[in-house]
Amino acid sequence: MQGVGLSRFLPSGRGRSEEGGRSAPPVLEKLPLFGELLDAAATRGRCVVLDFAPASRTALALLNEIPCRLEILNLAEHLPRLLQITDAADFRRQLERLMPGSAAHPYSMVLCWDFLNYLPPVKLGLMMQRVAQNSAPGAQVHALMAYSSPQMAARPLRYLPADKNHIQVRPDSAAQRESPRYTPKDLLRAMPGYDIERAMVLRNGYQEYILRLTQ
Repeated sequence: MQGVGLSRFLPSGRGRSEEGGRSAPPVLEKLPLFGELLDAAATRGRCVVLDFAPASRTALALLNEIPCRLEILNLAEHLPRLLQITDAADFRRQLERLMPGSAAHPYSMVLCWDFLNYLPPVKLGLMMQRVAQNSAPGAQVHALMAYSSPQMAARPLRYLPADKNHIQVRPDSAAQRESPRYTPKDLLRAMPGYDIERAMVLRNGYQEYILRLTQ
């Protein structure tokens, strides 16, 4: 088994790394494109993975099966503060602090989960622009976008890999908010430099994406 090189664990509050502490029972969801992404990564050389989610033992165990270096962003902790920022330059500075980047270790795979749904178009674009600046050419981005329902969870869900094809979804409350329901055209408009490699509608109404950095 290949070992995961973990670069850092950012300390967290609400989005802590422990799997416990959630009142709602987990729901098992199948993510076909996520499985394809991991299968492809296992056939290539060592890669660098950026994970937007808090650290978890289950994610570490799964990524242990591919040769990779793992970077943890823990956007669950930082998202409330990022959403309060009104100045674009200040938003960029915060992203530079959270994702300082390394020419020696550019990202080749980015796991966004459902976090992009919670960013307005301008901030979504700035976030993914920063990701692109720190990524290798052709880097792949995995994302889950609210699609068919006008409502979604009020806060990002907690995703814990059960295996390479299935994810345990753990909502932290029953609260709902309006969904932006970004279409593929909305995403490409907000994220210049990316293209949609694969997309699939899931049974829970979300759309699973693999996007590729083209610039």
